[in-house]
Amino acid sequence: MPLSELYGRQVLFFGTYGALTAFNAGAAGSKNIQTLLVLRFFADAFGSSPLTNAGGVIADMFAAKQRGLAMSVFAAAPFMGPTLGPIVGEFLGEAKGWRWVEGLMAIFTGAVWIIGALTIPETYTPVLLRKRAAELSRATGKVYLSKHEAIHGTPTLGASFKVALSRPGFFSSANRSSSFSRSTWPSSMEPFI
Repeated sequence: MPLSELYGRQVLFFGTYGALTAFNAGAAGSKNIQTLLVLRFFADAFGSSPLTNAGGVIADMFAAKQRGLAMSVFAAAPFMGPTLGPIVGEFLGEAKGWRWVEGLMAIFTGAVWIIGALTIPETYTPVLLRKRAAELSRATGKVYLSKHEAIHGTPTLGASFKVALSRPGFFSSANRSSSFSRSTWPSSMEPFI
């Protein structure tokens, strides 16, 4: 999530949905299996953004007492794709061919991209406050900083990635017991699997 914490969740959703739509459309028109595999890989990589950032959006939008219900509704959504996808894909693939399956995904993600661009607001508070401070600075000629930025400084890409990439190692090493337990081994092997 370092990019969503630097540039905001709205920008990240817009960019990744755009890339997802482009790669899905490219996969529909691919001429060979190599092109299809590469384009599907990149479509899946960019398509993972909504799954990884939606929890942050829910945390931004809902109070802690209401967050459980919101997360349970969101958690049900990723199960619909593996449930309905093979059924729709099989009927469409049999009737029109595999290109239409890819084309339908491009149409669907394109529609979600356009609807999201028009309706998804920025929800991450530090980014909202940073934008507001910059707007006030432009309007008045004075220098404004958000309280978060004044305390923690202006975030940089390198610092954000350093924190994000060090967290898994810290949490897996902080939970280790004196012996190499069965519960620790899978988490320490996770980057290699």
